[in-house]
Amino acid sequence: MAATLSIKKRVNLTVICLSIVSIAVIGGLTYKSHMGQLQAGLRDLAENQNRLFDTILSADADGLARARSGLTRLDSLLGPFAEGKKDALLT
Repeated sequence: MAATLSIKKRVNLTVICLSIVSIAVIGGLTYKSHMGQLQAGLRDLAENQNRLFDTILSADADGLARARSGLTRLDSLLGPFAEGKKDALLT
């Protein structure tokens, strides 16, 4: 088959084949690069969200601990609570 093609057609066929192969290789490399960037971005996002959640949780825990320690020192609330008087606690 190659013997029946002219030199011009062989050169054109070679250029077309090289173009297709180079486009495929560049496309594959670009895809791999973008997937790596996307995975790194998602990993960073997950780590940031985890740190934010831990910060919010520790702040809430500190606030609740302060509220608990304050409420346990109020004698006016401890008596009705021990007796089970809900109405006295609400007033």
